[in-house]
Amino acid sequence: MGNSIEVVNKTETSFKKLLDTQERPTSVFCCNDLMALGVINACNKAGLCVPEDISVIGFDNTLLSDVSHPKITTVDLNMKEIGRIAALELVSIISRGISCRKKTVLDTKLIIKESCSRPL
Repeated sequence: MGNSIEVVNKTETSFKKLLDTQERPTSVFCCNDLMALGVINACNKAGLCVPEDISVIGFDNTLLSDVSHPKITTVDLNMKEIGRIAALELVSIISRGISCRKKTVLDTKLIIKESCSRPL
């Protein structure tokens, strides 16, 4: 989709169009924290307050979620564990010389910060 600022700007532009419709959403679940920031920017420019007027959730728990205003409620993917398991699988594939499909399910965690509230 582009570099970080492009993602934020494109999301902001797209979300502004949604805010201009008759039925404005009360909440938005974004596929990453960059997009959540774009949504928050669009809301701010439209005179809406996050989370009072609209709740926003990001996904990936990046540093951005802590330095934005408001801090973005986000989902932590447990990237450290994903990396650890991927490395173990890679070592196993290299040592055995074969690869087989394996499904691994990891827990995620909702990190509640400042960008969500119940509808008023």
